Amino acid sequence: MNKQEQNNMKKFKIKTNHFVFIDDFEQGEKQCVNSYELSIEINSDNYTEAIKYYFENYLSFEFNIKFSYIDKDSNSLNYSVLVDSDNNEVKDGDYMFSEWKKGKQTLYNNHIDLYVYELKEITLQ
Repeated sequence: MNKQEQNNMKKFKIKTNHFVFIDDFEQGEKQCVNSYELSIEINSDNYTEAIKYYFENYLSFEFNIKFSYIDKDSNSLNYSVLVDSDNNEVKDGDYMFSEWKKGKQTLYNNHIDLYVYELKEITLQ
C-alpha cells in the first residue's frame, strides 16, 4: 500500500461488549457465564471492511453481515457466534457441533454488541 492510499484510509475504533451464555441445542441460551469488552483501532476504506477485519483477524471468528442485526436504537451491530470453552468458533459439521446437538457437549453463545466510531484528526488552534 502506497502513502497516497494510506492517507485516503479512514480510522475506525471498534468496541465490542461480549456476553457468553451456556447454549443448549434443545433449550437455547441458559445462564450468562462470562462477559467482557474489547476495542481496537483499524485503518480501512469503510466501516464494513473494518468490521469484517475485526472479526476475522482480531476475534478469529468468521463474519457474515447477513447474519447480523442492526439495533437502530443503540446504533450497534449484534452478532452471535457458537464457541467452545476456549472461545474458539464451532461450526456446523465440526465434531463438537454434532456432539452438542446430541446433548453430549457443552457449547456457548458469544453474543456480541459492536459499536463503530470514525476517528478524525482535528487541527488544534
